Amino acid sequence: MASFEKHNPVYTRYADDLIFSVADKGLSKKIITAVRKSLRKCSSNFKLNANKIKVCSASGGSVVVTGLKICNDHHLTLHKKMKDSIRLMLSLHSRGKLKEEDFNKLSGYIAFAKSIDEHFYTRLSRKHFKELRTLENRHLL
Repeated sequence: MASFEKHNPVYTRYADDLIFSVADKGLSKKIITAVRKSLRKCSSNFKLNANKIKVCSASGGSVVVTGLKICNDHHLTLHKKMKDSIRLMLSLHSRGKLKEEDFNKLSGYIAFAKSIDEHFYTRLSRKHFKELRTLENRHLL
């Protein structure tokens, strides 16, 4: 792995997700091979899940890592699927059709959205002020 240092790779880990960021796309396969070799040396119990390996280019747009979207200008936002889920649940709530068991889930999603993407949360709060207020009141009781 020391041979990669001259390429200034950035290593990020979140739980069991490993992210290697490099400017040279051709280096990605070499890093994956080196990680596999290192894992074999450490223990036969650790293996890379081939279905979860992704090679992405930041120059081509945004990248989704651990459920968050990293845009090409390096700011974080929520993935479109998460935003759509939140909007759908708020719409159901506004029509009185949100299931009782989904209120806590929606509250958690909104708190997560607020901590990751303030701009998205602000737009939500303008459109769904009443629904957000009732969610807040439910948790104060």
